[in-house]
Amino acid sequence: MYSSEVRVQKVVTQRKSYDLIIGRNPVLEALKNKVPAFSLRIANGIDIDERVQEAIKFANDNDISIVQVDRRDLDRITDHGPHQGLCLLCCPEYRSIDKNLVE
Repeated sequence: MYSSEVRVQKVVTQRKSYDLIIGRNPVLEALKNKVPAFSLRIANGIDIDERVQEAIKFANDNDISIVQVDRRDLDRITDHGPHQGLCLLCCPEYRSIDKNLVE
């Protein structure tokens, strides 16, 4: 479902569990592929290039909240990963295994 370059990081806090996709290209690809997401986080003061503009448009078109955050907060959320100023918070997906596929 995710392209090979998309890195998904599971985050569990006391309140909720969600997956993170970080980086401009991975976030944009996830949005294009309609990965179930609920929040796009954008670091204050980043260069707004075509990928960021397109990510914002996809988020708006799909009722995904857009939140501007301090870069230090984004560093903390992503565990200092290479977020490039963008982070997508996604709903964790739970899939049941079809017993016929296992046999």
